[in-house]
Amino acid sequence: MTRLEFFTSGGQLGTCGNPPGQVPKTATPEGLAQTATPGLTQTTTPGTPTGVSTDTPEPESATSGPATQTAVILPTETLIPSLGNLTPQEFANQGTFLYEAICKYSDGDSDTIQFTISFQFADNGVSLIDPEFDDTMFFTKKAPNIYENTEEDLFSRITFTDSGFDYFGDGYSLTGDCVVNRK
Repeated sequence: MTRLEFFTSGGQLGTCGNPPGQVPKTATPEGLAQTATPGLTQTTTPGTPTGVSTDTPEPESATSGPATQTAVILPTETLIPSLGNLTPQEFANQGTFLYEAICKYSDGDSDTIQFTISFQFADNGVSLIDPEFDDTMFFTKKAPNIYENTEEDLFSRITFTDSGFDYFGDGYSLTGDCVVNRK
């Protein structure tokens, strides 16, 4: 896959784990603490600090099955005014950098490439600018560090990380996952 295809017509950058178009939902510990769970009794253990409680399973009855509940708590990011209201990960990628991408594609192929691109952030998203090919793609902000773009038959997601970004793409009969690090 050529570098031009990587950005505009087949290869794609983003995160693994979420289907295209879906952004992970977050839960806060405060929100979970207000939700009662059937089959669990909240108790305070002697010797623990005030306000610390544990959930103890109630005995199962013949008419009910075991209580099951899964909560996924994702870290929240704080926008830092001194960084232009960007997360530390977004701020680290603001501007022009040399990157190296290690990509795996749904057809079994893989690729490692180096390229220089720029990111310019706005309130509602980020522009990815490829100066070599005079190409710009705008990604809409979905959550802190998560940006998506859909153009024609191509869906792309960028998730900014401390060392660069993850890129996921789906389109043109090909999906791809890339880990992209600043050099």
